[in-house]
Amino acid sequence: MGNKDKYIIKATNDLPQKVKHQLSIVDKILSERENKNREAIYYSSQAWTYYLSNKYQEAIADWTKAIELGNNQLDTYYIDRGRCKYMMGDLEGSILDCDKAMELNPSRRNRNRSCEWYDRAHIILHRYDEVKIKIENWKLIY
Repeated sequence: MGNKDKYIIKATNDLPQKVKHQLSIVDKILSERENKNREAIYYSSQAWTYYLSNKYQEAIADWTKAIELGNNQLDTYYIDRGRCKYMMGDLEGSILDCDKAMELNPSRRNRNRSCEWYDRAHIILHRYDEVKIKIENWKLIY
């Protein structure tokens, strides 16, 4: 056995019990996270079906479930839910969701998909200064 080979663990049976236990915990956490991701994706897909059928309340409920489950798409779920709120006339709610999405992922401001209705909501509420301030702030970032 070469000198470098002494550090290679040959089989799981060679692991100390404490390490095996820690690995099983990590496996469980990863499995739970993977299941939550799948479930969040399911709710987001279902929400899109509702959105495209103009069933905004149902879409909001499913995007809320996806947000509660959380995953790496969280900012997107806030954007999508905010769009539904905008379509229902909940301008304040749509602005809050877009603010949250941009907080989670600042590069969102550069994408029309996320901010087109956001800026419209401010304009409808006669908050022209808000739009101007947001634009100026984002220019500083980029």
